[in-house]
Amino acid sequence: MRIWLLVGVGSSLGAVWGSFLATLVIRWPDVQSIVAERSRCDQCGTMLSARELLPLASYFLQRARARCCGASIDLLHPTAEALAGAVGLVSFSSFGWEGYSSAIFGWLLLALAIFDIRHFILPDWLNGLLLLVGLTLPMPEAALPIVDRLIGVVVGYASLTSIALLYRKLRDRDGLGGGDAKLLAGIGAWVGWQSLPTIVVAAGMLGFMAVAILKLSGSQIRTGTRLPLGTFLAAATWPVWMQLQITA
Repeated sequence: MRIWLLVGVGSSLGAVWGSFLATLVIRWPDVQSIVAERSRCDQCGTMLSARELLPLASYFLQRARARCCGASIDLLHPTAEALAGAVGLVSFSSFGWEGYSSAIFGWLLLALAIFDIRHFILPDWLNGLLLLVGLTLPMPEAALPIVDRLIGVVVGYASLTSIALLYRKLRDRDGLGGGDAKLLAGIGAWVGWQSLPTIVVAAGMLGFMAVAILKLSGSQIRTGTRLPLGTFLAAATWPVWMQLQITA
């Protein structure tokens, strides 16, 4: 009975976070309206009822269309809800109630990943929140010493910043955004400096895979083609974190 309760709580909390996250990303940068107003249709602006706000269920019951205007519901809504729900489910089912820190880490990484793949932006406030929570959140699961995590912050930021400066000097244009370095610093606040090389290599492999898929699909890949490095870093990080907790 306890495992079903954990699964229910974890997946439900995740789905709710995913619903809010999708709205935040779609209506970015109009953050004030998200906080101050009731939820409304992305297309016509009609205020939504409670039954239209049920994570995942509303999307499928309404057959992916808004009741108010018939417009297609952005696929980001069910995608974010499902991914965040999965993060909560895995975290709580793996570690019990103590899995809250893994869930929070996963949800923050998911938010950053979606922002980057959708808008090519890693908001400073979200990167800062990742770093702050990583250094201050009580972690009942296995956590590295604070010194290792502080070093991770410095190494994470300095490594990508150095690469970005070197690239700019050699190519006379930006190759990395400043948000990527801040994201890796925030990741270092959770996993410490020891895991950063593994994460960077894994993110690079994901990037190569993305390029290969784009080429196979017929897309033109040029020198200036933008890729969401932050998304790759986030996707590579959470499995590394989970493995650290399992093997500790």
